[in-house]
Amino acid sequence: MADVMKASRESGASANVMERRRHIAWILILIADAGITAWGAMAAALPDLLPGPGGTPILTAGYEGFSKGSWSRLGKN
Repeated sequence: MADVMKASRESGASANVMERRRHIAWILILIADAGITAWGAMAAALPDLLPGPGGTPILTAGYEGFSKGSWSRLGKN
C-alpha cells in the first residue's frame, strides 16, 4: 500500500513539474510571436526604417540585391 501511495505522490509531483514547464513554454512562444508580429508590422508600415543586412534599410537592401542597381539612382532616371 505504501508503494502505491509513494508512486501516486511522485506522479503528482511529476505532473506539477510538467505543467510548470508547459506554462513557461507557452509564455516563451507568446513572446516570440509578439516579436515576429511587431517586426512584420514595422516591415509593412515603415519599410524605409526597418534595418536589414549591414544596417542598410531592408527596402534598399532588397532592391539593390535583386536589381544590382543603386537605390539612390532609382528616382533619377
